[in-house]
Amino acid sequence: MKKFLLPLFVLVALHPAPAQKEVLRASWQPGKLYKQETAMEMAAAIPGSPAEQKTTMSQTIEIRVQAEPSTGNKLANFSITGVKADMEMMGQKMTYDSSDPAKSQPLLQQTFGGLLNKKFTMVFDKEDKYVETRGLEDLNANPLGQTTGMDGKQLSETIRKSFEMSLPKGPIAVGETWDIEETMDMQPISMLVKAKGKFDSVVEIDGRKHAKLLVDGTFSTPPGAASPLTLGEGSKFSGESLFDLERRVITSNKSTTDLKMQMQGQSIPMKQTVTTKTTVEDAK
Repeated sequence: MKKFLLPLFVLVALHPAPAQKEVLRASWQPGKLYKQETAMEMAAAIPGSPAEQKTTMSQTIEIRVQAEPSTGNKLANFSITGVKADMEMMGQKMTYDSSDPAKSQPLLQQTFGGLLNKKFTMVFDKEDKYVETRGLEDLNANPLGQTTGMDGKQLSETIRKSFEMSLPKGPIAVGETWDIEETMDMQPISMLVKAKGKFDSVVEIDGRKHAKLLVDGTFSTPPGAASPLTLGEGSKFSGESLFDLERRVITSNKSTTDLKMQMQGQSIPMKQTVTTKTTVEDAK
């Protein structure tokens, strides 16, 4: 019997244990301030323009979290507190800085100034599952030339889906993948996102363990969408996120996007890189 059991014990010892699954869901901690700094670089080829139209933009979003004692929910109060932009359009250079908007051209004051100080509240339950968004009734769509940008609901949904899409909905182990499919209404364009995410590895950043998450996918125009801009074949993106396993927050995200937009029969290719860094501190 011993001769039989010994090889069995060796076999069990050598067999790899199942990979530990993690629930990678953002956790909103009451009393904390989450500050997101986003930098974007974009280049687009506009028909009739002799050169690429280039834009660099930075945006600061502050999220102050408080408890709601009557429900046990968490209130994440979002506010866009800073916007800067540099644009090269039709051979003209334009700048916008929310700290001194009067120096900017009226078009940029209208386009970017409307974003500043937009506020709304996302409600999460005690398990950090999304419940609802409050305060949308006062958020009107910004004018964008002859069209309009996102209204309050579209803006809040875009922000929420952007960080939720980077995370799997259920428990996941290193090496496993998950599927993503979302529709995003980002007027003046609507997008159907189809992608695959992967829990690539666990890495250490600044002394904290992070889940490294990779996403690759495509964009297309949702069936029946009435937006003036549509997306052609070959529109794609890739991204990398770092999720702090202790503080339960995405601390870093970088994505690259290649869009094949079409408008009134003309092609408008655009490339974009977006980097977001998030810090956590005690709210004052």
